[in-house]
Amino acid sequence: MNVKNWKEIAFVLSIIGCVGYVVLTTIAMFFYGGGSEMDPTSPGFSLAKNYLGDLVRTVSHSGKDNTISRIIAGTGSILFSIFLIPGLIASYHFFTASVQKAAAALGIICGVLFACTFMLLIIFYYNYYLALFTYIFLLFTWIFYLIAFYLNKDLPRMLLYLIIVALVVLLIGIQFYFLPYEGLGIISQKVIWYTIFAYFALQGYLMLTQFKNET
Repeated sequence: MNVKNWKEIAFVLSIIGCVGYVVLTTIAMFFYGGGSEMDPTSPGFSLAKNYLGDLVRTVSHSGKDNTISRIIAGTGSILFSIFLIPGLIASYHFFTASVQKAAAALGIICGVLFACTFMLLIIFYYNYYLALFTYIFLLFTWIFYLIAFYLNKDLPRMLLYLIIVALVVLLIGIQFYFLPYEGLGIISQKVIWYTIFAYFALQGYLMLTQFKNET
C-alpha cells in the first residue's frame, strides 16, 4: 500500500466511523433496557429523556440488563474514535505554510485527544470531568482547524463554512446542556453530537474529494 492509497483509505475510514456510530447507536436504542435518570419507569429509549451515554450503561435506569445495547453502542463509539484518528492525521497533507502546519498539527493533536476521551466514555459514561475534557478537546480541535482552513486558500471554502457552523452549534448547545431543565439539555446533547458526526463525515468526504483531484 503506497502513501497515497493510505491517505485515501484514512479519509474513507473517518466517514465510515461517523456513519457507523449513528447506525449502531440507532440500533442500540431498540435494545436499551428502559428508564431514564428522570423517569426510571419510562419504556425503551427516549430521545427527550435519555442521554446517548445511557446506551452504554451495563444496567439501564429501569434496573434491567443492558448488555446488548452496551455492546452495539460501544462498538459504534470505538469505530468512530479509532477511524477518526487516521483521517485527522491524513489531513495534515493539505497544509504547506508554517502557520498552517502549526495550526493543523495542534488541531490534529487535540482531535486525537478528543477521540481518546470519547472512547473512554464507554467505560466512564457518567464521568462529568471526562465529558467536559471531551468537549474542550473538541472545541480546540475545531478552533485550530478553523485557523488552518482560513489560511489555506486551496482547500474548498465549504470546509471553513462547515466548521464555523459546527462551532456555533457546539457553543450554543453547551449553554442549553447545563440548564436546570434536563429535557432541553438532553435534546441539545443529541444536536451537538449529531452535528459532530455530520461535520467529521463531511470533512472526510471533502478532503477525500480534494485529495483525488490533486492526484
